[in-house]
Amino acid sequence: MPAGAVLIDDNLVGDLEAWGMLALNPARDQIAYQSRGALWASDLSGAPPERVVDLPDTQSAYLLGTDYASSRSRFNKIGVTDLPKDHYPRGEERPTIRINDLQWSASQGGWCYLEISSTGERSYDAKLSHKIRSVANNNTVETLTTACRERFDQPQRFWSFALPDNHNLIILYAGSYAHVTSRLPLFWNRVTQRPLVTSYDRIFPSPSCRRFLGVEIDTHQLVLLNADLRIERRYDVFLGKEHHLTSCAWSPNERHLLYKLKPAYPPRTAVPYRIDLETGEGLRLSESHEGDRFVLTGDRDEALRIGKFPIRHGGKSDGGDGSYVSLVEAGGRHETFLANFNRRTVRGRRSGEDKPYPMPVVSASTRQAVIALPRGPGTVGYRYWLVDAQGERRPLGMDNRDCYYSPWRVLAFVDGGNRLLANDYTRLFTVPIESISKDDVDGP
Repeated sequence: MPAGAVLIDDNLVGDLEAWGMLALNPARDQIAYQSRGALWASDLSGAPPERVVDLPDTQSAYLLGTDYASSRSRFNKIGVTDLPKDHYPRGEERPTIRINDLQWSASQGGWCYLEISSTGERSYDAKLSHKIRSVANNNTVETLTTACRERFDQPQRFWSFALPDNHNLIILYAGSYAHVTSRLPLFWNRVTQRPLVTSYDRIFPSPSCRRFLGVEIDTHQLVLLNADLRIERRYDVFLGKEHHLTSCAWSPNERHLLYKLKPAYPPRTAVPYRIDLETGEGLRLSESHEGDRFVLTGDRDEALRIGKFPIRHGGKSDGGDGSYVSLVEAGGRHETFLANFNRRTVRGRRSGEDKPYPMPVVSASTRQAVIALPRGPGTVGYRYWLVDAQGERRPLGMDNRDCYYSPWRVLAFVDGGNRLLANDYTRLFTVPIESISKDDVDGP
């Protein structure tokens, strides 16, 4: 392991970059993750992780079996997120449970996740059950609700938080992954186990869950809601039927907000806007890919954009055709590219690149980013680089050409942005930023 690294788990099984495999609390000093058929929690101090709850019949549980040794080796080395058919022994059942949207819930006092279980039948006629479960600090597991909806209207994402009347509100976003942002959500009262009727067709909670950004149904107007879901302020923003509010990012003091509108056409695009919630002043930013993410760096409206270049015909939408990290200055009048690459495709496909692209990670507190950049021409794979707000780059250790992702896979910034959470396919650890040298050179 690199110098100064703190070992978290030395027997990791699973791809923590896959959706629902890893979550951090808002302070980024606690994590929860799936591995070895269980949910584990760690305070990142180096103490052994705590086994929170067993997750049998999930993919990481299947990979523990001796019959899956070759699959486990292949899974760990190239970072695939699913196992092909020929990697399951003939006659054996496949994983029947999938964990989606693992997240920290302050109002629940622990971790929440969406458990999707299948009958194991063929995908087009399988019966699915969706359960939202909460794991409190004492490791007691509680089922908040069970959602059973039509096959093409299945929950994929959710938020769960407590209202002042102690009635927990659960917001379920349904639909396939391609349409999850365009389907209307279901508001669910956890106490009554019934749908909750509101005047809004979109609600996005702030980190503290004391304020909400919403879209009023009757007027299609953007509104700010208080903890009781009552309108606190209206803004001169009206959404037509051709636009959908897909996501938003809040500043730490919850004054500035950056949200995205997805138009009906062209596909895979979104238009980001920033707004001062106190003055109502807003600004449109440059059009972006629908998968772009924004992180506000402080109490001002400065932001880091984690973006993707337009996807060419035959390309993939994971960012491997081109990705970048940019700094959008306060006021939004100027945007500076800190690191980027734009891959040229050959015959409609990326040249030799068919494995998942690891999206960049950023630190709001230190205004830094880690991005995986392609190796030189004729060499496949990626090498990780640390980039600061001035655009200065440093490689994360020596380049190991035996690894597709070198020198390890970076998952997140933790400890106030002073350490990196990373794994080398079998071990999970943290690395101090100060140990990353500017003098590292390519390996043999």
